[in-house]
Amino acid sequence: MKINTIVFDMGGVLLDFGAELFSRRLHVGAEGEALLRQHLLCTTDWVRLDRGTITEEEVYVHACTRLPAELHAAAEYIIYHWNEPIVPITGTADVVHELKARGYTLYLLSNAARRQHTYWHDIPGSECFSGTLISADVHLLKPEAAIYQALFDKFDLTAASCLFVDDFPPNIEAAENAGMQGIVFHDAGQLREELKARGIL
Repeated sequence: MKINTIVFDMGGVLLDFGAELFSRRLHVGAEGEALLRQHLLCTTDWVRLDRGTITEEEVYVHACTRLPAELHAAAEYIIYHWNEPIVPITGTADVVHELKARGYTLYLLSNAARRQHTYWHDIPGSECFSGTLISADVHLLKPEAAIYQALFDKFDLTAASCLFVDDFPPNIEAAENAGMQGIVFHDAGQLREELKARGIL
């Protein structure tokens, strides 16, 4: 079946997200970055935030019990304000606009907290998307098979007509198991070349 729908991940594809970004922005240094990674970004609480089963306030309180006091402000920033400012991945929005101009329908499938709804329209290229499915809204996470089915059901999609772009290989493997085609994202140039090779761009 011909591909007519492109589904994008958000963090690591459309925008930058990571401990390194926060450490540069917050000037916490390597040790502070490691502590924030260990006690906030790589905790089950952070996963639960993306699943929509814990509040931001609860995540902050729990993080403060694990972090030294001098990192509490950094933790608060990451939880409540990490998207200020948005840091786009260079070149991805250009690819998005080209796909839209060629007539492809675009959707977002992202592991993200409910706060995503407040900043989604600040992300370059977001205006090209016909809809979004955010993990916290459905209490599911990639690469769980059910979240791909939720995407198909929400937007009445046929898996075989969809291509998924994500920077995490297990998410692409799960998408392919669900019947989609997939591209593991490294950078916009590589994505463009792979789309050209498939006759999409």
